[in-house]
Amino acid sequence: FTDVNSGDFTLLPTSPCIDAGIDSLTIITAFGDTLTVVNLQPSEYVGAAPDMGYYEYDPSIGVEEKTADNISVYPIPAKDFINVKPGNQNIKSLTVYDMAGKEIKRLQNNNRRISLNDVQNGNYILVISSDKGTYSRKFVVEK
Repeated sequence: FTDVNSGDFTLLPTSPCIDAGIDSLTIITAFGDTLTVVNLQPSEYVGAAPDMGYYEYDPSIGVEEKTADNISVYPIPAKDFINVKPGNQNIKSLTVYDMAGKEIKRLQNNNRRISLNDVQNGNYILVISSDKGTYSRKFVVEK
């Protein structure tokens, strides 16, 4: 990463994370539902595969932050809570999964803040279901 101590997690040109990600991931929830967490088309990343992490390194333009229909998730890293700013969408549900695909929390009915008081440090995936689609965001909890 460029400078972890200052919170700059953009990739360097020599990063082993470049082209090391996956373009699709489907999990089965604890309720037996099939959920596609990642489903990228080749036009959505640069190189042979997506880069690992939230940023996509492109040597022609540097680093580009990817967003899905103006949905913002903050603060990252999270400590006690995480907020979702849905842009022009109505949130149906927010679901937090650990990296093994286990459902940790689920909120419904246009909630925009998730309490993380009972969530341990680590990496998580937030799945946002709205009236315009389903999106996922990776986030980190650091207490």
